[in-house]
Amino acid sequence: MKKYSRSRRTLQLEMETLEPRQMLAGDITGFIFSDTNANGTRDPGESGLNGWAVYVDSNRNGYRDAHEVAAETTTSTGFYRLRNVDSREQLVRIEQDPRYEATNGGVQTALVRNNQTTTAVNFGQQLRGATGSISGFIFEDTNSNNRRNAGEPGLNGWTVYADLNGNGTREAIEPTTTTDTDTGFYRLDNLVAGGTTIRVESQEFHEPTFGTGRRVTVRAGQTITNTNFGKSPLGTGDVTGFIFSDTDADGIRDPGESGLVGFTVYVDSNRNGYRDPNELNATTTTSTGFYRLSDVAARRQMLRIEQPSTHVPTGQGNREVVVRRNTTTTGVNFGQQLRRTGSVTGFIFSDTDADGYRDAGESGLVGWMVYVDSNRNGYRDQFENFTTTTTTTGFYRLTDVNTGAQSIRVERRTTHAPTTPRSILVNVASNQNTSAVNFGLQLATSSSIVNGSQFPVFEFLLDDDDA
Repeated sequence: MKKYSRSRRTLQLEMETLEPRQMLAGDITGFIFSDTNANGTRDPGESGLNGWAVYVDSNRNGYRDAHEVAAETTTSTGFYRLRNVDSREQLVRIEQDPRYEATNGGVQTALVRNNQTTTAVNFGQQLRGATGSISGFIFEDTNSNNRRNAGEPGLNGWTVYADLNGNGTREAIEPTTTTDTDTGFYRLDNLVAGGTTIRVESQEFHEPTFGTGRRVTVRAGQTITNTNFGKSPLGTGDVTGFIFSDTDADGIRDPGESGLVGFTVYVDSNRNGYRDPNELNATTTTSTGFYRLSDVAARRQMLRIEQPSTHVPTGQGNREVVVRRNTTTTGVNFGQQLRRTGSVTGFIFSDTDADGYRDAGESGLVGWMVYVDSNRNGYRDQFENFTTTTTTTGFYRLTDVNTGAQSIRVERRTTHAPTTPRSILVNVASNQNTSAVNFGLQLATSSSIVNGSQFPVFEFLLDDDDA
């Protein structure tokens, strides 16, 4: 018979002491302030509000729960500091005083970083029912400069109103007044603080010298003065000048620079950059390049020429002039030079690393429009015809581009953000190609939050209108 023996083994467990762990956290600071003009931004002179509760809405349910202990109240300057807030995107709220209403939402998003302070997470507040006033003059603007000069009389009996709904028409519920008999003065009281449009009802035999309304910010408890409107009496005058061959391209007619015959000059009454069928005040130049536009309405007018493809302007392609009643405005000249052209080429590409350069493996983007922004206003106008679209490789070519400095732009799309400037200024030379004018784009993503403000992740535009 076999015997089995069982051996015993001893199992020894050893415990390791862990080092202490520390949560990643940072601070959030800002101000609660009396936003007298209700624009959501703290402007000079807007004081802080004391004793307001600020907290981190960690579960984002819109109110403060018992467990949400990251709370603070503002000091006498309206300042607050939330300490040791978890490092992540946080919602910061205030406990709203019912006597006030928020001017920038009452909630802010802040990106908290470890051992850092996220600043300027501010909250604007305004007393409910806060009002202010607006005053000014309606005057006869005899020289159409939209400024009241000595001797320009006030206009009595004109109706002024606050266009609360912005529809351009006075309604019964909108605050209204009329100008007084002697000076043309008006005053609108009890206007709710914030932005509003002040308008003047038109009258026969006058027209505004600069627009029909003015956007004004009403401040609580204050009167905004000098919200003035100039009105020009209707009448007509003439405009004369020359279209000339500007051989030295300086925009000035020098001795020996001859006139150009057969050029059309017209009044661009709606200022859209081209001649519409209803713009009938037009004329053509004589054999000396001279033109006369007669019976032009007495006010500021925009004059243009119908630009032939054979020439390019050497100065402004348009001229703004002040036409005065029963007066001839002279010397409104336009220089022209025979057109010389070159070409521009480049690529639109998917800039995956967002460095602004086309690296190996970064593919071209097909079907994107590229154009010459001739008036450099940041978007394509109807008359800007120098356009092209990219091929399957992202390549584009703009041909017959006028020589000189030209702004090349790529179309905007909400699906992509630029990694290079949206516009590139190129010096186009006659009969030459300017190459490698490239534009990088990247698929748009969500926004990041820095110091209480939102910035698109990839958007770092360099031209003015995109800054």
